[in-house]
Amino acid sequence: MNFDQLGAPWRDENEAASASQRLEQHVATARSAERFTAQVFRRDVIETLAGLLVIGAFGSYLLDRELLARFGMPAVAAAGMIVNILGALYVIYRLHRTRLSTPASRLDAPVREFIDNEIVRTENQIALLKSVHWWYLGPFYVGVNLIYFSVEGFCAGFFVALAAVTVLFAFINALNRFAASTAMTDLRNQLVWQRDSLDSETAPVGEAPEKLDHSKAGKRFVFRWFFACLGVGLGGIVLLWALDTLEAERLKPPAPVAVLPAILPEVLERYIGKYRLAPGVEFTFTTSDGQLMVGLTGQPTHPVFPRSETEWYYKVVVATLTFQVNEQGECTAVELFQNGIRQTAKRVE
Repeated sequence: MNFDQLGAPWRDENEAASASQRLEQHVATARSAERFTAQVFRRDVIETLAGLLVIGAFGSYLLDRELLARFGMPAVAAAGMIVNILGALYVIYRLHRTRLSTPASRLDAPVREFIDNEIVRTENQIALLKSVHWWYLGPFYVGVNLIYFSVEGFCAGFFVALAAVTVLFAFINALNRFAASTAMTDLRNQLVWQRDSLDSETAPVGEAPEKLDHSKAGKRFVFRWFFACLGVGLGGIVLLWALDTLEAERLKPPAPVAVLPAILPEVLERYIGKYRLAPGVEFTFTTSDGQLMVGLTGQPTHPVFPRSETEWYYKVVVATLTFQVNEQGECTAVELFQNGIRQTAKRVE
């Protein structure tokens, strides 16, 4: 940028700013505004690309029925993905609307007009970052936690994930507010000082705002949040380990219930077939050497063991299967109980 190229018309129009001290300050401020504009533009491009990636990823998940059916609660998972997609669309819209609502000033604009416009642009960006908790983080917070809930249900794992997501999002919110209160505020103060100095007939009013060194504050910020996140992470790992240990002991499968050999083949024969859990996802029950085997679409086949004639359990995971038998002795459905969630699969073959 070379303000000598602006020529006499600009200088004549801006007599109050044409003193060398004022002109030097105006050049420095304009350069800061240019750098700020470039930074905001790069940020918006990166966030737009990230938003498009989120939309593409969750959109492909929504179209994949088999993948969606593997969630414990597919409808809740789908709702979470839709919230994330809508959130990404709004983030892209909000960023570009804020940036374009007040276009960048022309370098040859009158000084007062240039400075007033840059103050508005800077304050818009400060307000944007200070409200990031609701327009940026809020939708994703809801969407991500809905997806976690669809997998875990109300259990210890879900609440640990909820705490981790909360801390992560709190960190992102604090990071944006830190940026708004340091570099952006410094630029805004510099612009306001220069605007006020134009009212002076001879020289700028008072000393120019000092550019503060925020490196120490930045290091303290990173240090505090690093140990906060580390503490929550380690605490969650320890808590999950303790709860998993207790849960495994509580749900440790008892020895298989003895079933009379004379009726075992009849019981097994009753259950052989296919049961639809969701579109494209089916249980397939077979027998092998007198052992009831079950496979789920896309997963290996595993043996299951009886607690009674109708209730069976896995050894590879903590889950039970309960067969529903009508008055004629025909099996019409099987209920899967896992992670506190019950799902019924209707017999199709």
